[in-house]
Amino acid sequence: MGRKKKKFWDYAGAALYFLPDVAKQTLLPDWLHDQFKKTVIKSIVKLIICIFAVYVAIFKSIGELYSLWMSSLLFIGMMLWSIVEPVLKFYMLPVMIMRKRSLRVGIVEFVKYKNSKVALGSYIYEKTRVWGLRFSSVFQVLRSSDEILWDFIIYLAKNAITFVSIFSLYILLVHWIFKPIILEKFAGLTTMQIYLFPIRQFL
Repeated sequence: MGRKKKKFWDYAGAALYFLPDVAKQTLLPDWLHDQFKKTVIKSIVKLIICIFAVYVAIFKSIGELYSLWMSSLLFIGMMLWSIVEPVLKFYMLPVMIMRKRSLRVGIVEFVKYKNSKVALGSYIYEKTRVWGLRFSSVFQVLRSSDEILWDFIIYLAKNAITFVSIFSLYILLVHWIFKPIILEKFAGLTTMQIYLFPIRQFL
């Protein structure tokens, strides 16, 4: 019975040893693809709203005053959305980093904080790793769950660099170059005038 138990834990340790590499080849690419897809969908929605807001400001299809009100509120809404959304998602990140007094540990803890499945998987892995040391020496070479998570984070960051670069270029071109030029040329308004329009109505 003792040999069977040791053999079982040897196999379990070996499985856990190769688990991170398997995850990199299967789970992580699929997860990254899903995140890219969600980002693209959100960007398309924002682009449609932006195009509609520009259209309303230029053609004033519901009257000049109402058109400018609608266009202004749409632009303000998108701006607030772009600011509030990342704040709500990542406000705990600097807190975690300061609390742990380590960039690496803080980021890992933040990932576990944001994703309950990651936190649960990390907990189960650590308990299995510690328990397995009693029965098999294979568990001595296993990395901690935090080390594996950090490795995953670096892997995802490297694979996201190209997408982030292209996405940043898109934001620069659409929202900071094309939109102001089109508004000024065809609507006779600067971006600042559009954003400040509601305030100016009460001054």
